[in-house]
Amino acid sequence: WRALPRVRFVAAARTLAEAGSGIAFDVGLVEPDEAATRRLWPEIVAAGLSAPYVPIERFVRQRVHVDIDGNSNSWPGLFSKLLLGGAILKVRSPYAQWYYDRLDGAVAWIAEDLSDLATAIASVAGPDGARLAAAAGALAAAMTGPAELDRAVATVEAAADYWRTRL
Repeated sequence: WRALPRVRFVAAARTLAEAGSGIAFDVGLVEPDEAATRRLWPEIVAAGLSAPYVPIERFVRQRVHVDIDGNSNSWPGLFSKLLLGGAILKVRSPYAQWYYDRLDGAVAWIAEDLSDLATAIASVAGPDGARLAAAAGALAAAMTGPAELDRAVATVEAAADYWRTRL
């Protein structure tokens, strides 16, 4: 469980905070719903990586948000963060949603191995944080049902054209 991206992020962020980086983090793992993972909960708590659940509505009070895909990605999770008005730190992963190609310039990317975590955090602490927050909000506002449907139709048509020449 220590190799999971969210666990590694929480551990790395807390290590940075404890090292006197001057950066305050409110990160932690909440008790899981899955029975297979729940049996590991005592170990996670003992490692000092747990935190109480925080409803998404309270995230609006935070200046920076973190998005990490887990076993998959969560449509409402990242999209909600785009709407919240803060800068977003997004850890790269092998998972992608249809709009991830539009995240460049709207999020501060962190390498999957977290090697550039401190640099990414520093980037959102300065003027880039406000620029990223504005770009994230603009992206979310542009993602209307009709606009996304147009993109979906164009994608399906391109896929049909691709396979038409190969079948």
